[in-house]
Amino acid sequence: MLGDRLQGRDNNFNLIRLIAAMAVLIGHCYPLALGVGAEEPLSHLLGQSLGGFAVDTFFIISGFLVTQSLLYRQSVRAFLLSRLLRIYPGLIVMVVLTVFVLGPLVTTVSLRDYGGSPLTLSYLLKCSTLIGGLRFQLPGVFEGNPFALKVNGSLWTMPYEVKMYLWLVGFWGVLGVHPRLRGRLFAFGIKVIALYAVFMVSKALIWGHEVTPFLRLTAAFSLGSAMYLLKDRIPVSGGLLVLALAFFGLSMFRKSLFMWVYLPLMPYLVLSLATVPGGFIRRFNRLGDYSYGVYIYAFPIQQILAMAYPGITPLEMMPLAAALSLLFGIVSWHGVESPCLRLKRS
Repeated sequence: MLGDRLQGRDNNFNLIRLIAAMAVLIGHCYPLALGVGAEEPLSHLLGQSLGGFAVDTFFIISGFLVTQSLLYRQSVRAFLLSRLLRIYPGLIVMVVLTVFVLGPLVTTVSLRDYGGSPLTLSYLLKCSTLIGGLRFQLPGVFEGNPFALKVNGSLWTMPYEVKMYLWLVGFWGVLGVHPRLRGRLFAFGIKVIALYAVFMVSKALIWGHEVTPFLRLTAAFSLGSAMYLLKDRIPVSGGLLVLALAFFGLSMFRKSLFMWVYLPLMPYLVLSLATVPGGFIRRFNRLGDYSYGVYIYAFPIQQILAMAYPGITPLEMMPLAAALSLLFGIVSWHGVESPCLRLKRS
């Protein structure tokens, strides 16, 4: 069962998240190098981008792990403190560096106009707090790039992530009025939310409507959460994983079929891959979790490359951006994120 394989911290979550962060980077190379409207080849083939795969993976894993954290801690305060220390230190450092180092170095307006612009202060406050929406522009920054003016487009998922935490812990807190039934009601409610989200996504697909980001990410997060609650009933094995991968791969040949297979299979694939293979690959966990740093630094790094090398192609951008983003991810983890997480454990 899935629960038996996910005992302790010896799993592949760090590696999967790093691969997902790199997938987002690869997907962004096309519009950032070629301009607005440029899409990676996978989008045309499946109607789902590589970045979309990656973001859904993040939210599936997040739903699984934060539900585990909440039920382990049994405390709203401890849970919120844990999430605060995971999200905000790295984010705030990145935003401060963006506003006070990157912006002044590359802006095309005067430093006086840059520093005095309400847009600069708004960017600093909103992107570092994730309250009241985001700002994507800084005065004169990247205005001549193919994907003009947007400083860090990857941050769009962050408010959704925080909202997922809040509704999860809010639901748990409200159920505190029935302490004896809390666990059962919580599990039942999460499963209902997951089923409803899947139903709404399916309804949108049937009627040819767009699946909104909020609906898609809610489905991914709630399915991950429900998978944790059902972990002791979900069978996993090498044979089942190969079968699921084969079915998933075959569905890619029919665009009309793919999304119907994708939604129910993706959580199973992600969480099964988190348990295998063992052995040598698990040594990656000794390095650290570099995925968050890669994710939040990659977009501005790619914009710098687009500015520094006019006409750079997506394939040329990929290795440069990946290497630089990984470097920043390593520094962010060891210099900011990991020390702050030790505060949580203490």
